[in-house]
Amino acid sequence: MQTAATLPARVNVRVSFSDRPDFRGAPLEHVWLEPLPEGAVSEVDVDFAHGGRDWDQDEWRRRLAQLRNLRPRQARWIGLVHHHGVLDLDDDAAAEEIVYKWIWDDLKRISWVDGLLGGRPTGRNLLV
Repeated sequence: MQTAATLPARVNVRVSFSDRPDFRGAPLEHVWLEPLPEGAVSEVDVDFAHGGRDWDQDEWRRRLAQLRNLRPRQARWIGLVHHHGVLDLDDDAAAEEIVYKWIWDDLKRISWVDGLLGGRPTGRNLLV
């Protein structure tokens, strides 16, 4: 799975606020993994930023090359792990929802699941 194969990594979390007219002020999350050398300890970097993660094609290629260089055994199939979307701060299970989506996306990439991840019933937490 992409996430497990990328570890150890720096988990980068950027929270920003939308300036799009239809989502003005909505909190956005941009999360991506930066691979660290084998044997390193994974770390997390969280900050608030103006705007999102706008990488041009050269930056995407550079980051993918770095990942494949640090993970040569997985180089033929590994890809960048990145997620973005609206951050639901009003939901007490928002972090759990994000993690379940990451797991679903990894399983979907290797064809263990298909379709969309179902939502949880309103008013219930994912964890009891």
